[in-house]
Parts: sequence; C-alpha cells; structure tokens
Amino acid sequence: MFNREIKRETLERLAKILVVTMVVFALIGFYKVIFYENPGTNAYVGGDAYNYIINTGYFTGCMVASGSCLIGSILSQGFAMLLRQNEEKELNGAEKIFTEDKGEQNK
Repeated sequence: MFNREIKRETLERLAKILVVTMVVFALIGFYKVIFYENPGTNAYVGGDAYNYIINTGYFTGCMVASGSCLIGSILSQGFAMLLRQNEEKELNGAEKIFTEDKGEQNK
C-alpha cells in the first residue's frame, strides 16, 4: 500500500508539472505569432511572408508540445485517481474483514 501511495503522489506531481509545461509552451507559441517586427523581434529572413511562415511553424510545434503535455497531464491525473480509488476499496475491505472478525470473536 505504501508503494501505491508513492506512485499516486508521483503521478499527481507529474500532472502538475505537465500543466505548467503546457502553459509555457502555449505562451511561447503565441509569442511567436503575435509579436512580430521586421527587422527585429521574431524576424529571421528579409521577407515578411517568409517570417510569417517560419513563425507559424514555431507556433505549430509549440502547440503540439502543449497539447501533448495536456494529454499527459490528464492521463497522469486519471491514473492517480484510479490508484486512490483502489486504495480506498482495499481499506474499506480490510475494515469490513476486521470488524467481522471482531464480531465473531465476541460471540
């Protein structure tokens, strides 16, 4: 039971870390698309159209990474919830067995 509790806590921490990472990737992606100056911020080559294409590629990559973190976070939290439910079921089962044993001893 102790091992499952550590796994559950680790999965919950992982879910929180992945949510923070998701937000960071999303902010980087939107920064690449929204803030553009030629020459200057997020400008790589001489033409505006090429820079927009390059920035759109960066945005797409960041959004894919952000979405992957979101999916990983949801899965981690889901597995942690399943582990918690199993722990509660085992504890409830152990309490029932313990109280049944006590009742039989008192008779």
